[in-house]
Amino acid sequence: MMFKVPPFVLLIPLSAVAALSGCQQTTPTAALTTAMTASETRQMTGRRFDINDERAVLTSIVQLLQDLGYKVGETDVKAGLVTGTKGAEEVVTYYGSIIRVTVTTTPIRDKGGIQVRATFQDIVQARDPRYTYARSTVGPEVYQQFFDRLAQSLFLEAHDI
Repeated sequence: MMFKVPPFVLLIPLSAVAALSGCQQTTPTAALTTAMTASETRQMTGRRFDINDERAVLTSIVQLLQDLGYKVGETDVKAGLVTGTKGAEEVVTYYGSIIRVTVTTTPIRDKGGIQVRATFQDIVQARDPRYTYARSTVGPEVYQQFFDRLAQSLFLEAHDI
């Protein structure tokens, strides 16, 4: 005894498979790309200054960070390093959030001048002290303002104003 399946019964599962295979899930390209390329990030976070006195540049950086409300935590003249922190209660609403800035200076030997690189990070301390993380949430305008003010400071220092 042979069981015969009506043809319309086979069409129902086949049409469902055909409909599902036509709907492909694609990942949006925005999810796979970063906001900026590495070269754009380097360009945003670094600036070359036509001055050969690294100590004067580091002094201006410390003074600028203090003027901006940062507590300077570490300075190392030999390494060309300055770090500072600032409470960010008015900027972000996370529990225990601060902004940390790290600035390094590197003399440019062949062309002359000093390369200054700054990194601003938002350090978030969760309610549980075991969970702390850093993220770069600071936009290009903060870096632009920082380097513009540093350039003004170096100009005024060079001309004893």
